[in-house]
Amino acid sequence: MVRRITNILSAVLLLAMGVFCVFATPGLIKNAQADILGTELNKRRAERYSGVITIWQTDSFEGGTGSRTAWLNRRLGELEKRYNGVYFAVKTVSPELLPAMLERSRPDLICFGTGTFTPEQAKELLMPLSTSAALIPPLLECCGGLAVPLYFGSYCLLTGTEYASRLQSTDGLADYLNLGCGSITHNRQKTQVTRLTARCDNSGLAALAMLLEPGSLDFEISLRDGDGLWDCYNYDRLCATALCSQRQLYRLTAAAARGRSRASVLIPLSGYTDMVQAIGIIKGAEGKKLAVLQNVVDYLLSGPVQQTVNEIGLLPAGLNAFNGITYDNQFMQELAEAVRKSGVCTPSLFFDTRSAAENAAKYLTQGDGGYIDRLRAGLYGTESP
Repeated sequence: MVRRITNILSAVLLLAMGVFCVFATPGLIKNAQADILGTELNKRRAERYSGVITIWQTDSFEGGTGSRTAWLNRRLGELEKRYNGVYFAVKTVSPELLPAMLERSRPDLICFGTGTFTPEQAKELLMPLSTSAALIPPLLECCGGLAVPLYFGSYCLLTGTEYASRLQSTDGLADYLNLGCGSITHNRQKTQVTRLTARCDNSGLAALAMLLEPGSLDFEISLRDGDGLWDCYNYDRLCATALCSQRQLYRLTAAAARGRSRASVLIPLSGYTDMVQAIGIIKGAEGKKLAVLQNVVDYLLSGPVQQTVNEIGLLPAGLNAFNGITYDNQFMQELAEAVRKSGVCTPSLFFDTRSAAENAAKYLTQGDGGYIDRLRAGLYGTESP
């Protein structure tokens, strides 16, 4: 009898153990797995940066179309999806407000153009930066190891088709520009048409000076601000030729959509540009955060991102993208092809562009022979600050 009871109790115990194994073991395994996973996640979190990365966008030159800040936000929004716990905040800061802003606070990254900082300011603010991306060599060199280029603009001439037919019968660009242009009736008055109009900051005239001999123009160049140049050329037609950047090419196309554009021919220039936009890392970052900042820079220089620079009407710094990018804007496409043929030359990113611009008109009209030497000194003065 005792043996029978013992057997029954053993069977019940075995059955209970079986039920426990069937129903309890998955839960134990799950809890064990959760502990292991939690430990691994905590380990990864400790190894990775999480937080907000601040980027300031400051524009020192006119773009082609759209907002460069919006473009940067779109690209970083794509990158943000790849991170867990890293967020990007892009802020537009005008060149005029930038010095005061930097005295109060510092971003993690700054996107800025040629002439924004002096060599001394750049050395104090930016940490050394390099990349393995294939970039247009002069653009990378101009950054002096303290930033890397993202994109750039270029200069050209726009001339009305009513005058452009004379290009074929003249001996070079200078002879064409020197031709008289007659007069038109403007605001019920007979008004002399000027031969060449440029922005009053004269920056683009350096691109023209690179092509012409000293004193090759026998007239005074008309200088206007950005809107004044556009109105003078496109609407009032008070100048035969305007020295333009990518901005006027997009304005011309927009005016065409409203039936208000001037029939024009694009004349490419020398490939000189002082419109380079670069990105740099502000001093102070280290460790996990610095790794994220470097990843941001590398991402913005990647082929797929560089191929989207046409969204803002500028030229990509990436070598492969530059050689293959296309534009919906006919004039911008012509400009891109011309720059690909001529190559790019640019002053140091930390070069005072005013020193290249202020004497360009004098060189062209009065023959300041030393100007090109001084310009070239700036062009190739790309050593690290």
